[in-house]
Amino acid sequence: MNAFILAGGRGTRLEPLTLTRPKPLVPLVDRPILDNILRHLQSGGFDHIVMLVGFKGSEIAQYAGTGGAWGVNLQYHYEPEPLGTAGSLIDALAQHPMHEAFLVVSGDGLTNLNLSAFYQACQKAHAEVGILLARVDDPRRFGVVKTNKSGHVTGFVEKPQKPGPNAWVNTGIYYFEPRVLQRLPLGQPLDFGFDLFPRWVAEGHCMIGVKSEGYWSDVGTLVEYRRAIADILAGRIEIPTTPNPKITVNKSGFKAMPPVFIDELAMIEPGAIVGPFTVIGSRTYVGRGAKVEASIVREKTWIGAGAQISGVVVGEGSYIGIGAILDEGVVMGDHSWVGAATHVASGTHIAPDTVLVANSSAASPQKALAN
Repeated sequence: MNAFILAGGRGTRLEPLTLTRPKPLVPLVDRPILDNILRHLQSGGFDHIVMLVGFKGSEIAQYAGTGGAWGVNLQYHYEPEPLGTAGSLIDALAQHPMHEAFLVVSGDGLTNLNLSAFYQACQKAHAEVGILLARVDDPRRFGVVKTNKSGHVTGFVEKPQKPGPNAWVNTGIYYFEPRVLQRLPLGQPLDFGFDLFPRWVAEGHCMIGVKSEGYWSDVGTLVEYRRAIADILAGRIEIPTTPNPKITVNKSGFKAMPPVFIDELAMIEPGAIVGPFTVIGSRTYVGRGAKVEASIVREKTWIGAGAQISGVVVGEGSYIGIGAILDEGVVMGDHSWVGAATHVASGTHIAPDTVLVANSSAASPQKALAN
């Protein structure tokens, strides 16, 4: 079966992490978001995949190649300019024509929703368009999809202002019969949610919403990114590197408080405390007496003795000096540097290759974020 992955965006809501890599290559635990997407598609029987890429698309192609590592046939469509979710897909379909129905998934999702069952439900209903729906407690960031008793889509509520219990929202995972897109013009900016779906409902196209129980996160913001990793650590969704949250690690004189993931090539000094809800990447060093909790620390990072880190995301190859304190919500881009005894205030985003030292004016919320 066939699928497209939409992966052309710049991922601005995940900056500074996406200033040095495309969004699908931002890691979850120890491998990129894209790894889980390809595994999930393959497990559902979708083995012919076209990926729509734009920003740093060559890096995605270098990582995934032809898809052989995941048991899929992977091709690429390079977007010369952004045309929106629908406009880009319409152009890609002209170069990679499909004669059978196919799925579309986003390049920043984490889910275990049953893709094969979704496809089969759309086939059974003879749908032209299908939207996979997930249940959320607070739909204010998402589009709520209204359906009737037979599952046909009757309308949409874009980002409702009030929270509503058990709302069914658009996951960005779609089913299409090729003909519904092939009759649309090429080269025009179009968005599914804003432009096409409301029009198709008004025109009476057979569009269904398929409700599916399971885990889904769009991983589109730094808040959702941290939450998704916490869910992995807690075992709410399984990926290949899911740690065992029941194991308490206390070896070599340091303490690991579960749930936690510590790469086997990381070095943790005696007296350090790691976790809970923490990821320590490969070849990362945590100094004596340092405390790292509820944080994501990427590979080849150096954390000095006595440093205190809580609720922080640290990009790869970074440095945190002896006795530094990083407050909740700090995000360090790749290869950034926080000097010894420096206190970085809550909410500060540090651009890649930036140096902060004690009393630096950049060590206040948002000041260090690159334009």
